[in-house]
Amino acid sequence: MKTLTQFVALPVAALGLALPFSAPAVAGEKSDGIVVTSMAKMKEWQAETTKDINRSLRSAPIPNSSRPNKAVVQIAFTLGADGKPDNIEVLDGRGNWAARRAASYAVRRLNDLDQVPVTNPADAQFLANIFFAGTAEDYKELKAQLKKSEARRLAAADGEEEYILLGG
Repeated sequence: MKTLTQFVALPVAALGLALPFSAPAVAGEKSDGIVVTSMAKMKEWQAETTKDINRSLRSAPIPNSSRPNKAVVQIAFTLGADGKPDNIEVLDGRGNWAARRAASYAVRRLNDLDQVPVTNPADAQFLANIFFAGTAEDYKELKAQLKKSEARRLAAADGEEEYILLGG
């Protein structure tokens, strides 16, 4: 029997800032940009946030009758006034109900997002790429698929959608 921790035994994210210099304001308004105050602090913040997601994934309440499938679940969210995720949205993808539910659960458990080292955290949009892979080969395959789909999404967005990336 596979447990949820076996599905998420591989890292949730390859750390790195996708868009280090700007992200749009919430609700479609374009801001003047968000500037990262320190790349070293950003990498540290991303590593800690990824650890928090991984810890929450291990305790996600998923029934034994439904297990996450091999997929990447993308969760977009903004920063709430309380420092927790707000406006959480599971983006279209191939994750089944269990994968989407576990990923949403993990993101909802985040706190202290207001500690992100950017000039205006309130205007930031975040994107968490959460991988459910049983093997290293599955992880590599999912990562390659995500890279292709993200290239298409970014081209279609024409610079209008930018996120601070967790994972991918």
